[in-house]
Amino acid sequence: MYGPSTSQSLTNAFRAPSATRLASVSKTLPVSVNFHTKAPSNESASQSDLHSDIELPKGLPESNQTEANAYGPQLFSLRGQTVLVTGGGRGVGISLAGAIIEAGGHVACMDVLPSPSEPEWAELEKMAKRSGLTISYTNCDITDEEAMVSAVTEISKAGSARGTPLRGAVACAGIQQKIPVLEYPVADFERMLRVNTVGAFVTAKAVANDMVKNRVTGSLVLVASMSGNIANRVSSWLHALK
Repeated sequence: MYGPSTSQSLTNAFRAPSATRLASVSKTLPVSVNFHTKAPSNESASQSDLHSDIELPKGLPESNQTEANAYGPQLFSLRGQTVLVTGGGRGVGISLAGAIIEAGGHVACMDVLPSPSEPEWAELEKMAKRSGLTISYTNCDITDEEAMVSAVTEISKAGSARGTPLRGAVACAGIQQKIPVLEYPVADFERMLRVNTVGAFVTAKAVANDMVKNRVTGSLVLVASMSGNIANRVSSWLHALK
C-alpha cells in the first residue's frame, strides 16, 4: 500500500497543470514507468521496446491460453458427430442447422414439409461443402413413432458409416395457429399438443434409444418458447403447451 505521503503526492500531481503531471507522477510512483516513443532518425528501436496493443507480454499467466479464453470453435465443437434437427425445413430449425455446421457437426434435418426452404437450404449446402461436412433432409411426421424410429435408425447408420455417429438431437419442430381463444377448435388444439409436446417426446425417445443401443454419449436439446412465461394475445392456447 502507498503511504500517506505518496497518496498526497499523487493527489497534488493530478491537480497540477497537465504539462507537469507526467513528471510529478513518475517521481511519486514506487515503480518505473516507461513511455515508448518513435525513435529518432539516427537511432533504431529494438524489438524488445515495442509492445502490442492487443497482446499481453509473454510470460504473464494471462498470456497462457486456457478454456476460459480460447476461441469459440475450441470452446464448443461438434466435430465427429451427427446431430438431428427436427423442424429443420425452415425457420428456427434450419437456422440451428447452420449453427451446428459452424461448430463442425454433420446435420440431419427432418420436417413434415416435402422439401426444405430452398434459399436457406442452398446456403447450408455451401457451408457444409466448404467445411467438408454433410447435411441431409428427411421428410417425416415426428408424431408417428414407428416412422421416427425408422428414420432415426437410417440417419444413425449413415453417420456411423462415415465415422460420425448420431450423438444428439435438437427437437425444434412446432406449430401454432392465430385464432381467437374462444373460437379455437378442439381438434386444432389437440393437433398442436401432439406436434409440440408429444412430437418432442417421440424425438427424444427415439434418439436416446439409438444412442444407448450404439453405446455413445450425446445431448438432447428440447426447444421451448418465451410463451411459457409471458402472455401473447395472438397465441393464447400456445401458452398451455409451453
